Amino acid sequence: MGLKIYISSTFEDLKDYRRRVYEQLRTLRHDVIAMEDYVAADERPLDKCLRDVRDSDVYIGLFAWRYGYVPRAGNPQRRSVTELEYLEAKKHKKPCLIFLTDNRAPWPPDQMDSTTGDNDSGKKIAALRKALREKGLVSTFETPEALAIKVVTALYSWQSETSRAQSQLGHAAVEEALAPGVQAAARRTNPLMWVPGSRLRVRFLGADGAFAARILRLAQIWSAYANIFFVASEDKDAEVRVAFDKDGGSWSYEGTNALAVPPSEPTMNLGWLVPALPIDDVESVVLHEFGHVLGLAHEHNNPSGDIPWDRKEVLKLLGGPPNHWDQNTIDQYLYRTWETDRFPFAKPFDPLSIMSYFFPKEVTGGKQIFSTNTTLSSGDKEFISRLYPYATGG
Repeated sequence: MGLKIYISSTFEDLKDYRRRVYEQLRTLRHDVIAMEDYVAADERPLDKCLRDVRDSDVYIGLFAWRYGYVPRAGNPQRRSVTELEYLEAKKHKKPCLIFLTDNRAPWPPDQMDSTTGDNDSGKKIAALRKALREKGLVSTFETPEALAIKVVTALYSWQSETSRAQSQLGHAAVEEALAPGVQAAARRTNPLMWVPGSRLRVRFLGADGAFAARILRLAQIWSAYANIFFVASEDKDAEVRVAFDKDGGSWSYEGTNALAVPPSEPTMNLGWLVPALPIDDVESVVLHEFGHVLGLAHEHNNPSGDIPWDRKEVLKLLGGPPNHWDQNTIDQYLYRTWETDRFPFAKPFDPLSIMSYFFPKEVTGGKQIFSTNTTLSSGDKEFISRLYPYATGG
């Protein structure tokens, strides 16, 4: 479920920080409104800014050591655009996620009001930072990358808590979400699927920390459309345990089948992934394997597909190098379709799905059905949002 997110900050001092946040939120397919959508300066049109704050689902405020531009017209209290945006968000009861630069982090002196003499020589930004700390929970950051990770984490925490609160208020469309640290459970019906609102803990076995964080952020693209949450964990019984065995290929257990795997064993392997790979290659593998985690199967096994396989060409392709598959393996992998009651409703065949593999037209009767897919299709987004719905009012 994509959100409309408003990013508020001063311009020049937080340009790189805001860019990293913007990129990560767009990777998660959220609709992001940022200063760059107006003009590349602090002097942006106040009326439009405040209107966009009102129209947003979530306000994200980034604050460093500049108070920012103070409009003259219609601003008797001489507040900056940045503070006015925050006050507008509070006035309209928008969820506010606030991030302040760490007091100990080095900062360019020419980007600090206390050294440039602007806005009462830093008194205004100091007072605003103090007020933000006193009015609610804030998070601090030092680097653009750390900020991006904290923003994504905070956003999903808010989404999860909102979903749980709605469920507890009695909305029957979604089963009650599970608390952090508690093992996620299967649904009473369609037991291969997780309970909507579940937090699936992801434990990385031997991955570089930065690369693991990158993989997790890509996996969370699913959560932009599905009421399901992936969180990093060191718990030995984490629902998703990711190994990186280079000789093991890339695979994952499907859905709640992972719960039957002993905690000492991985439930997923990303043997083809290394940090140097292009982002599209990493994204396609991560989204595919985490699609399996959500209970999705390969699209060529969809009983609605009615794929015109040329079995002689298939045997030529998969029976030779590098696969060397026998006929039984080909039958199980390619021709076997999933049960029609696998999902609570029928899944339309979608050759553009991230769960599709590329097959040359020679094996499908000369018709090019499958292509190389690198991200979620519109069909993926629609189906997963129905499979793991958010609570709705009623």
